[in-house]
Amino acid sequence: MISHPNFDGEPLSLWMATIEYTKDLNYRPLWEALLSAPGLRFVCLGFEEGVVVEDKYLTTESFPWNASQLVLGAIRQDTKGKWTIGRGPKYFET
Repeated sequence: MISHPNFDGEPLSLWMATIEYTKDLNYRPLWEALLSAPGLRFVCLGFEEGVVVEDKYLTTESFPWNASQLVLGAIRQDTKGKWTIGRGPKYFET
């Protein structure tokens, strides 16, 4: 699914894509491919409904690292910067 900025009144001014990947738990190749894609500001691997991301969460300090659905999250301050990657509460369940 691809959503345009502020889709359905959501407070995210960026384009966002959601990939449902349920084939197996070997998500690493897909994760690495996303981290190497130019132009991305954040990447989340989550379970169930996914992680809600808003403009106010687009900094390393405010990113929803403790969102109950989060397995892994990555954020960078601009489209060319280094990723900050963190584990979420669901990480150890994978």
